Amino acid sequence: MAAAVFCGPCRYREITKEAKKWCTNCDEGLCDDCAEVHKRSEISQNHEIIFVDDFRKIDNIKQCMENCKSATNEIKKLELEIKNDLLLTRTKVNDHLDKLQKKLLRELRSTSYLCTSKYNKLLQNLESREEMLTKLRKQTLHMKTNSSEKQLFFGTREINKKIAQEIESTKNVISTTKDYELKFILHSLIETFLNGVKEFGQIKVLECDTNLDFRDPKNPSCSNWDECSYFEKYFRLEGSAN
Repeated sequence: MAAAVFCGPCRYREITKEAKKWCTNCDEGLCDDCAEVHKRSEISQNHEIIFVDDFRKIDNIKQCMENCKSATNEIKKLELEIKNDLLLTRTKVNDHLDKLQKKLLRELRSTSYLCTSKYNKLLQNLESREEMLTKLRKQTLHMKTNSSEKQLFFGTREINKKIAQEIESTKNVISTTKDYELKFILHSLIETFLNGVKEFGQIKVLECDTNLDFRDPKNPSCSNWDECSYFEKYFRLEGSAN
């Protein structure tokens, strides 16, 4: 059985009288007579007066509402934590990709330099041979205009041998020369990631029984004083005083 609630104004006059009403503004119980006086008083005529049983229910509901607000704030806090986790994960992924990209770019520069160096070396070789052949051709023309037939015969024969040697050597150089083409091949795991991963992750809701404890104020169930609600403490104090 619920502990009785006594009229506050009556107790000030050392009269013990059970309260039937409750003033939510003054936070005290009122008997029927004091409730009427309370309503007519200029100071308290606008106060909200309810039945004691309603007060018990309201106080309990208020506690449940506070718990709901606390749970809502916790959801918002968890939402913020998840957002931070997403940003942190994305930063880690981006940083890792940046490192891989820088490494690949270094490899690209090195490979490109190696290929162009080989082409430049070949170009220098061909330019040197072109210069040599041009020089031999000029020597032949000079001999034709300034040498005797005998000198021209032996001279051109010697020059033709050199030209033939240069041409053969040039053919060998060109035949052993390779063409280069640079291609980019994406890592298979990254390709799988791009084609296979369709979502960043999942948001799961873990459900459990609510901790909203709606207690019957007429039968207080709390054993620990700190766990009791305001009105349960009030009723216990009133009951012990009686």
